[in-house]
Amino acid sequence: MDRFIYQVNVNAMTALLVNELNTIQDRENALEIEAKNLQIEQLKIDRAKQAVKADRDRLQVQRWEILSRLQEFSNELYQN
Repeated sequence: MDRFIYQVNVNAMTALLVNELNTIQDRENALEIEAKNLQIEQLKIDRAKQAVKADRDRLQVQRWEILSRLQEFSNELYQN
C-alpha cells in the first residue's frame, strides 16, 4: 500500500511540475509576443519621428524661401 501511495504522490508531483513548466512556457511565449509588439510599436514611433522631421525640414525650406523672397522684394522697394 505504501508503494501505491508513494507512486500516486510521485505522479501527482510530476503532473504539478509539468503543469508549472507549461505555465512558465506560456508566460515566456506571451512575453516574446509582447516584446515583438513593442518592437513594432517602436518602429511605428521611429517612422512617425522621421515623418515629423521631414515635415519640419520642408517647413524650414519654405520659411527660408519666403524670407528670401521678402528680402528680394524689400531690396526692390529700396532700389526704386
